[in-house]
Amino acid sequence: MDKHFVFNVLAFLFSAGTYVLYLIPIVRKKETTKLSTWMAWLVMDSAILFMMVKEHKVSYQLVAYAIGCVVVLFVGWRIKAAAKWKSYDTACMVLVAVAVLLWSVTGNSSLAVTIELIAMGVGSIPLFNHIWESPNPASPWAWLCNLIGATFAVPAVEHWDMVGAAGPLVFLILSVIFNTAVLRTHRNNKFLIKVLMLD
Repeated sequence: MDKHFVFNVLAFLFSAGTYVLYLIPIVRKKETTKLSTWMAWLVMDSAILFMMVKEHKVSYQLVAYAIGCVVVLFVGWRIKAAAKWKSYDTACMVLVAVAVLLWSVTGNSSLAVTIELIAMGVGSIPLFNHIWESPNPASPWAWLCNLIGATFAVPAVEHWDMVGAAGPLVFLILSVIFNTAVLRTHRNNKFLIKVLMLD
């Protein structure tokens, strides 16, 4: 069996698991979510996935991300979560629109993916700030699962170019940053100890 396929499947499973773990406390009404953030992430993930599909360089990780965003949005809609649209959500959407427009005019997928990844960087800033400032960031298990999935996505890469590799690499970097922020608090330092001790 091809090793890239195996790593792709593992990346998909752990990435999909991220959303399951994220949604559990929301469904139990212990946490809430914000629709605008997931709308922006769905557009960004889908845009990069579209470019990868066009170039025949699909990452299963991105498939899981796109499906996961749709599921979170559906659950959020069902529980009547607030949209809370912010300026950075608009900035992300505009950047993705510019990327798609440039791609349609020039056919340059690498340039489009670069702009879309910049949009993800912009969208990640408020998320990082929220995690860093929160005394109890939600779903630490979900973030750990995300990190594992992002790690598997890197050896799953077959084409080491901007379209094929940049997305998985950026997602891994972002996941490391987010997990570092999650483990910053005293409560989640205890969580880390439990993970290391398999408690």
